[in-house]
Amino acid sequence: MQHRTGQNILFSPLKNILQRLLDFEIWLVAAVLAASLVSSRFLTAAVILPVCFRLVQLAVDGKISIQNRSNIPIFFLLLFIPITLWITALPDITKIQVLRLLSGIGIFYTMVNWANSLKRLRLVINGLLIGGAILAFFAPFSVTWSAKLPFIPGALYQRFTLLVKDTVHPNVIAGSLVLLIPIAFGWLIFAWKQIRLPEKLLAMASLLSMVSVLGLTQLDEFSNA
Repeated sequence: MQHRTGQNILFSPLKNILQRLLDFEIWLVAAVLAASLVSSRFLTAAVILPVCFRLVQLAVDGKISIQNRSNIPIFFLLLFIPITLWITALPDITKIQVLRLLSGIGIFYTMVNWANSLKRLRLVINGLLIGGAILAFFAPFSVTWSAKLPFIPGALYQRFTLLVKDTVHPNVIAGSLVLLIPIAFGWLIFAWKQIRLPEKLLAMASLLSMVSVLGLTQLDEFSNA
C-alpha cells in the first residue's frame, strides 16, 4: 500500500505536466494544421501531432479519446484509405489528399477532447469561423480556377500565387466550406441570444465570405461543363 502511494506521488508531477500540455493541444495542432494549408511539407506533422496528443491523453486519463458517435464512421472511412492509395492513377496527388483527410480527422478529435467546457466550446466555434473566413479569403489565390477571376487585380493575383504554391481544386475548397458553413448557420440560428455582438458579427462575416466562395466554386464548375 505504501509502495503504491509512493508511485502516485512519484508520477503526480509528470501527470500534471502532461495535463498542462493537453491544455495547449488545440493551439499547437491548429498552428501546424494552418501551416499545412500554406505548404504541404507540414502535412505529415499535422497528422502525427494529434496522434501524439491522443497518446498523452491515454497516459493521463487512461483513454485515447472520449466516446462519440463519429468513431465508427471514421473507422470505416480509414479502412478505405489503403484501397484509395492502391487504385489511384495519381499517387502523388492522392497521397497529399489522404494526408489532408487524416489531418482533418486529427483536428476533429483534438476539438472533441479539448472542448470539455462551454468556454472552450465557444473558443472552438469562433476559431472555426475565423478559419473559414481565412480559407474563403485566400481561396481566390490558392484554388486552381479554370480562369483568373476578373474582379482580382492581375498584380495582386500574381503576388499571391507566388506565395501559395500548393494550389487545390475548386471542389476541394468547396468540400471544406460545406463543412464549416452549417456551423456558422447553427451559431446564428440556435445561439443568437447567448452569443455576444462580436461573435454575431464574426459569424455573419464568415458565413457571407464562405457562401460567396462556395458560389464561385460552383460557377467555375459550371463554366467547365
